[in-house]
Amino acid sequence: MKTTHHSSDQHWIPRHKGRILVVDDSRTQRALVTSLLEKRGLTVETAEKGTEGLEKLQKTDPDLVLLDVVLPDIDGFRLCRLIRSKERYQSLPVIFITSLDKREDILRGFAAGASDYVAKPIAPEEFMARVMAHLNVALLHRERLEALELLTEAKGRLQRTALAEGLAHNLNNLLAPLMGNLSWLDSELPEGEPKKAVREMLDVVERLHQVIQALTGFLSSRSSTTTGPIGHHLSTLCDGLEPQLPEGVRLVRSFDPNDQTPLPQAILPAISALLTNAAEATTEGQIEISVQKENAESGDDSCLTIEIRDTGKGLDKKTKHQAFIPFFSTKDVVGAGLGLHAAQLAAERFGGTVTLDGAPGRGALARLRIPNLSRTTSSSGRYVTQKPCRS
Repeated sequence: MKTTHHSSDQHWIPRHKGRILVVDDSRTQRALVTSLLEKRGLTVETAEKGTEGLEKLQKTDPDLVLLDVVLPDIDGFRLCRLIRSKERYQSLPVIFITSLDKREDILRGFAAGASDYVAKPIAPEEFMARVMAHLNVALLHRERLEALELLTEAKGRLQRTALAEGLAHNLNNLLAPLMGNLSWLDSELPEGEPKKAVREMLDVVERLHQVIQALTGFLSSRSSTTTGPIGHHLSTLCDGLEPQLPEGVRLVRSFDPNDQTPLPQAILPAISALLTNAAEATTEGQIEISVQKENAESGDDSCLTIEIRDTGKGLDKKTKHQAFIPFFSTKDVVGAGLGLHAAQLAAERFGGTVTLDGAPGRGALARLRIPNLSRTTSSSGRYVTQKPCRS
């Protein structure tokens, strides 16, 4: 029976490119291993000391570590134990590459937390077979965790949305007769203190109604599909925001005011909420709003990205993770904490996303992405459903 042999260069090509950290004090060994890995399209970081390896481990977040036992500062056994002591690296594959081939040394390596062992001098095919076996498992595990995180996030969003819409429905049912009776009293009463009190109550009810609209995202009407030129829309929003900015804060418009790319009018409250959020967080410096059009593989502009970057107080980890939860706010104001939630719902209706990034003291970046409608609108200017645009 004839056997077909595959060359090692062709056989071991990963389905997903991975990041490998090589920790070895031998320059020759690092160069050899790097060459073998990079031929397979892998990204390689190297370190010649254990302490340097730990630093690069945290910076690069690799998918696999190749580790020499004999290092100039701390030995590989101790370094492996240090890696395994961190919860985020419990499942990270660590393969020892060493000339120590005694049984007790091999067992000591596995006891320290090693996933596998490769003897020096390296046999390229066996080396790549072991590396790719562990790397593919690691990449599948990473993808599974990412998918689980997305699923958990989506489930939580659905639960929050269902709760918000249920609450809004019941509140609307209660407010409708109250609004009707107060409006009737307002029309029947003569001018005076009773009429003034009724109008104050009407104002409160109206504000409650606005909170409900923001809670459910109805500020971006479900039925509104009309579009308009993005340059005009963004210019109008900026014109309205600029007079409200504190002295010393400038608004930078990094977009073409004559850009005719269609933008759904129903998405404007979402952009307004992001601009307002940036303005409230910025006491000096600038707020920049920009537009990017991303090219799809087919060559069409697939996604429209609107970025709002500020030089404000920035975001801590808690704020970044909870900013889109209804009523979460860093401000102690009635009705606060709904703008970002409504913006997120509005973006999702058009197959888009809203994300926040930043760090304390370094400002924040809000990014709204929706499908570019320039090729998906009818002659009447109405929005036509397009493939979702995700971050």
